[in-house]
Amino acid sequence: MKIAYLDFWTGLGGDMLVGALLDAGWPEERLFAVVRALKLGPTEVTVERRTQRGMTGLGIRVRANHDPHERHLHEIEALIGAADLPAPAKAAAIRTFRALGEVEARVHGIPIEQVHFHEIGAADSIVDIVAAAVALHDLGVERLEAGVIPMTTGFVEMDHGRLPVPAPATALLLAGWPLRPVAIEGVLHPDRRRPDRHPGTPPRLAPGHDGGAGWLRRRYPAPSRVAEPRPAVDRRGRRPRCGRRPGRGGGA
Repeated sequence: MKIAYLDFWTGLGGDMLVGALLDAGWPEERLFAVVRALKLGPTEVTVERRTQRGMTGLGIRVRANHDPHERHLHEIEALIGAADLPAPAKAAAIRTFRALGEVEARVHGIPIEQVHFHEIGAADSIVDIVAAAVALHDLGVERLEAGVIPMTTGFVEMDHGRLPVPAPATALLLAGWPLRPVAIEGVLHPDRRRPDRHPGTPPRLAPGHDGGAGWLRRRYPAPSRVAEPRPAVDRRGRRPRCGRRPGRGGGA
């Protein structure tokens, strides 16, 4: 089984994840093909090489003209379902939106069919989630893992007003995850998307281009690394402890 491990330094945004997968070898042409397949209207996507504190990584920027920014779950599922993309990737993207829809429905006390996505329904969020799903499929990744997630405090301004960090829907998504408090107020990234809930194993970069770094534009560094990890068990059949820092083999 091919496993990708996400090393959360200070959070994860959708453009960071796609950037890390591009940096790990996913072709840019495939990203542009995903955008065309979604038929979101006039949409411009650029891939940026970003440098912070002497370290480089990739990120993407999505600009959509005349985008409604708000969509119901069934509209997003229809967009993804109609796209000429690999079926497993489309199914993974739809599962992600469904997971978001389920927690939003719980928070607002409404059926999932009535969930109206605001920020997450915009074209950039759809591109981020679908592109990440297609990239993982193209790269042959069968399982996505992650370790401890950094957690801030404070408040964030959203369409529903001023909410605490983590916002209610985010808190539900994070149930069961190991968290690490960080001394920053506000959100580390604008997204509420996450990998499958499996504990991560420490990554080791294999020879060649097997890892990448994704960056978000912020006043503090917020990279996310994706790497091919060590085997799930060691030579004695023991599973490595979740949450250990990468060894010398790890890199941005």
